[in-house]
Amino acid sequence: MFAFHGLQSRVTHKPKMPDTITKWPMLPPDPLAASIEPPKRAGDLENRPGEELDEADDSNINSILAVSDTQGFLHCFLDGSCPLGSILVSALSTTSSLSKDPQQPILFAYRSAHGHTSLLPSSIHISLLAGRLPRDIARSSTTARELVWYVMRAVDEMRATWFGSDTQPGAKQPGQKWLQALQTLQPGGTGDKAMWSLTDLTLLLISGRSTEAISDFIGSGELMSERGLQKWETTVNEALMKLRDFAEQRVAPACQRFHIIMEEVLGWSQLPQFAICALQKEDIDFCLQMTSRAIVSANWLAATARRELSRFKEFMKWLRFEIANVNPTVEPMQQPRHDILEVNSYLMSGLVDSEIDSWFFHGPPKFSPQDLGVPHEKQDLPSVINRARHALLEDSSTNLSHTVIRRNLGTVARNMDTLIQVLAKRTEQIFALACEATARSARVSHNTGSMNGRPIPTAGPSSPDHTFIIRERTIVDKDEASVKASHFIQHLAIRGRSAEGRMCLCLIRLRYNREACSSPAYLGSAIIECRLAQDGGLFADFDLLDVDFFDDENLVVVFRTRDVPGKSPVR
Repeated sequence: MFAFHGLQSRVTHKPKMPDTITKWPMLPPDPLAASIEPPKRAGDLENRPGEELDEADDSNINSILAVSDTQGFLHCFLDGSCPLGSILVSALSTTSSLSKDPQQPILFAYRSAHGHTSLLPSSIHISLLAGRLPRDIARSSTTARELVWYVMRAVDEMRATWFGSDTQPGAKQPGQKWLQALQTLQPGGTGDKAMWSLTDLTLLLISGRSTEAISDFIGSGELMSERGLQKWETTVNEALMKLRDFAEQRVAPACQRFHIIMEEVLGWSQLPQFAICALQKEDIDFCLQMTSRAIVSANWLAATARRELSRFKEFMKWLRFEIANVNPTVEPMQQPRHDILEVNSYLMSGLVDSEIDSWFFHGPPKFSPQDLGVPHEKQDLPSVINRARHALLEDSSTNLSHTVIRRNLGTVARNMDTLIQVLAKRTEQIFALACEATARSARVSHNTGSMNGRPIPTAGPSSPDHTFIIRERTIVDKDEASVKASHFIQHLAIRGRSAEGRMCLCLIRLRYNREACSSPAYLGSAIIECRLAQDGGLFADFDLLDVDFFDDENLVVVFRTRDVPGKSPVR
């Protein structure tokens, strides 16, 4: 039993990521920007030898990943992860080759349809890529996503702590088991045994008189032993402190940070340059209201957990006091140290149906500040201070006879789990529509020159000898003095067969203006037969296996001579 201890492979249950979080547009995660990066441990503060020489991988920063489909759309992603929307280049086609202007936000896409590709590209001018707007939106979306996912996991962990999960018991279960064990000792009848059990406990608390069921239950039983009480007390104390700390130190600050992000987005919605992002003020206001309710609910939960923890401690003091009174021979009679009102409050609202349950049941919160007692009229700080000073001077406002009406908040919905789900869905829709503004700003211009009627075949029969191999390389003409007047030069290397059936290599050099691709500035072509010169003026044919560009000026050709078929080496 001890030899194999710790050798079993344990299955770690990772939190399942909701669809809303999965679809959320985002850059690579940055917990530091979201203010949720955990502090470094003592062992992590010391750098490993040579760590300062490691180069940071920033190859994806300020890059655009473009994915083409067969329906004619070009899907763009910022830094390879954040979707920028889909651009329709040409219906029922695909993009066989794509290049980008290094100085301007212009893409050149070579359309391919029905097995043929045009020599002239389509120009895609994405105006938003010239500024910082797409990255600002993507950063805010990433930060908002990190915060919402952080709050989701915190709320799920609080729910599991309180109600239990498949792997851990909840803090409510010991109290329910304790009360159910007491109900089994109640005499038979048609009455509600749970109600009679609470009545007997209340009678014992107020008058000190115990029924037969209470006497039997307190005097014996595993649940009333000191070990059972300590286990119960430890479970509930840790759960309530965890609820208090998570709500106060994690959920509330994360929601406050999220509120700041959405306030910035609300400001963007008022600026004309962000009009293309389709940021609706009503949707952002809704998210801000839900975030404000989440902040209030989190602090409200922390206060409720703190109050219930105090009541539970008084309840445990009372149980130990009654156990000592039932067994006076064990130790002398003790003086009561518990608060009767606090114990009674826990019996009524903590032992069976806790107020904390409201944070994980029912619908999302819809309360307003006025429902919680905030006055309708807005008051500034000087007026509030004057009211406080006036209250100190007036005896009628501070004497004990002054009645304070306590507002009934039991019917106020405060389900944080549902609230964060609704908030996440609405916010994801806002950022998804805003990130697609980059694609909406794109202008596609198709070539209209005479070269459009001379397509290049891109597919052939299944036989390797007849399959076209096309390699492409596009460079910028660096000899031009002016950047705007410079040209693109595209080189094509195509393996095919001549009219006589001989294998050949076709080289095409296309030069066109960077601004307008309607007609080429220069077009040159050359056909090279796949033959090697030998001594005596003879030529030897060879099979061209593959070809590719080594750099801007050199080609690499892989071939095999036909001297001895099947045995000639590949060169």
